[in-house]
Amino acid sequence: RIEALDESVGVYDVSQCWEGDVSFAKCCISPGREALYDPSCWDAQTGFTYATCCLSQGVVSFDEMRSWASGPPFDCGCGPPGNSDGSLFCEVRRHVEDEVFFEALQQSSFLHYLIEALATFRFQSVPEMARCVLGTFAMMAVEVIFELRPENFEHFSMSSSPAFRHLSQTLPLIMHHAMDIEGSGWHPFALWHTIEQRMKYHIF
Repeated sequence: RIEALDESVGVYDVSQCWEGDVSFAKCCISPGREALYDPSCWDAQTGFTYATCCLSQGVVSFDEMRSWASGPPFDCGCGPPGNSDGSLFCEVRRHVEDEVFFEALQQSSFLHYLIEALATFRFQSVPEMARCVLGTFAMMAVEVIFELRPENFEHFSMSSSPAFRHLSQTLPLIMHHAMDIEGSGWHPFALWHTIEQRMKYHIF
C-alpha cells in the first residue's frame, strides 16, 4: 500500500499534476524552461502551475509511487544487467553499467548519446516514467549533473531545480529498496555520489 510505504520512508506528498502524457519529464524538464509556456501542462484555474507542480514539496506521480510500492524487480523489463531491448531506459542502463559513463560525467564530457537520451526522456509519459523508476532517477541525475556544469554554478539553486526536487523525493525510496536494487545495473548511489562531488564546488 502507498500509505504504508509513505510511513516507512517518510515520503508523504504525491503530486496530483501528472496524468497520461502530461508528465513531470515533459512539463518540468525542458531546455530554457520552455514548459513554462506549454498550455498542455498548466491550468491556473485548477492550481496546476509550474511553481505548484515542478517546485513543490511533492513532485513524484502517483504512478511512480505505486511502482515503488509494488517493489522489485527493478530491471525495467530489460532483464539481467548487460541486456537491452533497444528501448530508451534499457539503452541508458547499458551505458550506466559502463565505467566510461562515470568518467565522462566526472570530466563534464557528456557523451552525445546521453544528450540525445535526455531529449527523448523529456517526452516520456507518466506510465513510461513509472514503468522504470530507476531509469527515471538516472535521467533526473543526468539533468542535475548537467545543470551543475562549472559554467552554470552561479545560476544553480536546489530549490529552483525540478530535477533535484524529484531526486530528493526519490532518494529515500531508493534507500528503502537498497537490497532489491543491488545488482540491477543502475548504480543509483554512484549517480548520487557524482552529484555530491559536483556540489562540493558549488557555493550556496
